[in-house]
Amino acid sequence: MKKKTILVANHASLFPKTMANQDRVFNMIKRLAQDHTVDVMTPYRNHHELTESRRYLEPICNKFFPVTAINPTYDYLKTKFNRLNSYFGYYARGNPLLYYYSTHKKYTVALVDIMRSNRYDIVQAEYWFMAKLFGFSNKNA
Repeated sequence: MKKKTILVANHASLFPKTMANQDRVFNMIKRLAQDHTVDVMTPYRNHHELTESRRYLEPICNKFFPVTAINPTYDYLKTKFNRLNSYFGYYARGNPLLYYYSTHKKYTVALVDIMRSNRYDIVQAEYWFMAKLFGFSNKNA
């Protein structure tokens, strides 16, 4: 089998592990990295998440691309504003609420920049709603 170059783009930080889906994605990355070149893009909210992500991902990945989260400080007004925007997208356009964060311009721009500067055979984005991310990235690539 020919070695592939893979980008795994996840919409949420993988560390510290607090949910089973984080463990599932990390195990997938570890397994893929045994046979392929794997890069990872995830957001982080604080220094602890960034440090933990680097500690676990850098030894197994080719490149780690951390992206600052939309509201890393949990600012109350930003949280309310983001929630209103996600509800607007849901009621006005019928977008599922999770589209707001996963297809936020900050993430799509980061993904497009990473895809432009590297050559990938496969781009893996977790969860069903991430398919929308590829539509946005294709328009901007």
